[in-house]
Amino acid sequence: QALHRRATESAIWAMPLMNYKAMYDSLHKVVGMNYNGDVVYHSKIQDWKRALATPNNTTQYVNFFWDLHKGPVVIEIPPTEGEITLYGTLMDSWHRPIEEFGARGIDRGMGGKYFMVPPDYKGYVPVSGYHVFQQKTYFGWTLMRPIIKDKKPETLKKAIDLVKKVKVYPFAEADNPKPTRYIDL
Repeated sequence: QALHRRATESAIWAMPLMNYKAMYDSLHKVVGMNYNGDVVYHSKIQDWKRALATPNNTTQYVNFFWDLHKGPVVIEIPPTEGEITLYGTLMDSWHRPIEEFGARGIDRGMGGKYFMVPPDYKGYVPVSGYHVFQQKTYFGWTLMRPIIKDKKPETLKKAIDLVKKVKVYPFAEADNPKPTRYIDL
């Protein structure tokens, strides 16, 4: 019985990290998504045909992932536009929340730059213009949603136009970041 309990506890303990890895690996393999620069999104509302465990039938999902092994990463979230805002949580690879963004988040829908710092980082940290967060892990990700009033095609297009203002790049490239690549799932 003790061995069974320990095995069950180990499986439950590892679920968040394995879920993170499975999501990243599948997006990397299927659509070529990479860390620190690619944003994947659904231009349409998800349904059961998308093979998602919990498809959202009221808004589109958006994901991106970052790797801090080579230093800090900057995430730019645009401000609310009209009735559309982006909402989500920045998380580490264990699904531990780092910070929320959007109307209920730290930026209150005004948008912002998030400076994601690796564990034990001793380098430069900007004193203004960024929300600074030191992570416990080197990997992070977000699941965000555009908050929309309806599912009309013009509303979905406006939502994706706002999503395409999200940027993810290494801080080392902050003066001239490579363009963020947007991948429609």
